[in-house]
Amino acid sequence: MVFDTMVLVYALLGIEGFAEDAGRSLMAARHVWAPDSVRAELANAVWQWIRVRRVNLGEGLAVLRDADLLFTEVCPAPLLWERALELSVACDQPPYDTLFVALAERKGCQVITYDRGLLARFPKQTVTPRRFLGAGR
Repeated sequence: MVFDTMVLVYALLGIEGFAEDAGRSLMAARHVWAPDSVRAELANAVWQWIRVRRVNLGEGLAVLRDADLLFTEVCPAPLLWERALELSVACDQPPYDTLFVALAERKGCQVITYDRGLLARFPKQTVTPRRFLGAGR
């Protein structure tokens, strides 16, 4: 499965209300794929949590190290960006989001996400962690 950045963030930081389903989704997936942009997005999200003092720098660095160990494959963005741009133009969704959808198309799977825009614009290509877990039972 392709994992959206925030699913990873919620699981790794233990964010209340999201961590359980996000973490269980990661454990249930056979593969964890993401575009290489996920690393920059993840660092940005962790930085934001540090800024609001929900985690400290040491915890943030540990999260980045742990996240990198989760991936089965991190796909180079240049393999995805043309399709991502086509999807962005067609559905009015930013390319940094549609990189995940383009990767899911490439892998023949769905994006696990909490992103309401992605879920609304790409209902066949996306699934929430809770729905993914329900489908696996």
